[in-house]
This record gives sequence, C-alpha cells and structure tokens, in this order.
Amino acid sequence: MRVRAHLNSLVSLLTLSIAPAGCTGEAKDKAPAAAKPAPAVTAPGATTASPVPPAPAASPSVPAVDAAMVELDLSPADPVWAGWVAEGPASVKVMKDGVKGARIAGGKRDEYFDVNWVQKKKDLAELKANLKRGDEASQGMKLTFVKDEPGVLEWTSEASGKTTHSFVMHMTVDNVTITCGNNYMVGIASEAMLEQHKRACQSLKKKG
Repeated sequence: MRVRAHLNSLVSLLTLSIAPAGCTGEAKDKAPAAAKPAPAVTAPGATTASPVPPAPAASPSVPAVDAAMVELDLSPADPVWAGWVAEGPASVKVMKDGVKGARIAGGKRDEYFDVNWVQKKKDLAELKANLKRGDEASQGMKLTFVKDEPGVLEWTSEASGKTTHSFVMHMTVDNVTITCGNNYMVGIASEAMLEQHKRACQSLKKKG
C-alpha cells in the first residue's frame, strides 16, 4: 500500500510538471498592455477653427472717377456758345479756352478733369507732327500713339514711371464742325477717366 501511494504521488508530480502553463491558472509573466496616446489638451477658452486663408493682395491704387455727370451751360465761355450745353462732373467750372473755345475743368490732381471744345476743324496731322517733335526734343519721356484714324488721335505719355492718356477728336453737332479733346499738357490719369472725358466731349449739344 505504501508503494502504491508513493507511485501515485510521483505520477501527480510528473503530471503537474508537464502541464501547459494555461492549465495551471494565471500565467506568472504577462506582456504589459500597449500605452494609449494621451488626449490632446486644449487651453481653457480656446476653440478649434479651420485655417484662415491669407488675405488677397491689395490692388494698385486707381484714381477714382466721378460718376455724377451734370449738364453744364457753356455760354459763360464765349457768346458763340450761347445755347450750348455738355455734361461733366459737378465739381468743374466752365471757362474760356483760347480764341472762342469753351472749357470745363477742375478736380484734384490725380482726378483732374479737363475738356475743351472749339468750333472749327483742327489739323490732326499737324498736331501729331508737333507732338513727335516735342517727344524727340524731350528727355525721359516716351510718346506712344494708340489710335490714329480719320478724325481721331489718341496717345499716351510715359514719364517718371507715370502714364497719362490724351486724345483729340472731330465731331459735327447741329451742323457745326467741332474739335474736342483734353488738356494734353496735363494728361488724363487713367483709362476709366479717359472714357469719361470722351463721354463729356460727345455729350455736346445745342438746345432750342
């Protein structure tokens, strides 16, 4: 009996020594659990917002155009303009220009408005030749003719990094031949103002 009991004890010990670790209960050595990333911390009062796109670059400064055009009586310029009217900015004044010419002018330097009319047909070919001679004699100025058509002469002047526009045109209004243009000794500061000057020229009419 003692021998049998001893054998049973040996069998039990051998069984325990070869049994899988999982069958003996919890494993002594377990791999540590993977660490979770720490949550993002937001400062008190801070809010999450989408990125703000950069502000667009500012456009170059362009002289403003006085869109308010009013009807002007040209008779103060000379008796030959009695009954004649034209449109122009409210800020301009009517004045005499040369011999029996009419002129409306005024405004700030970069917004200066200056249009003149004369009741005759000026020689545009002669004017162009005089302008070219003046350009050749000047230094640091560039003259470019952008329109040279029957009855219309238009050009730009570049000097000291600044470009101005000028024009002269022929018209017939109420059976009277008219030459109209801007003060090209000063020039026009922008293309938008150039168009406004042309509209003023072409608005000339005789009332009554």
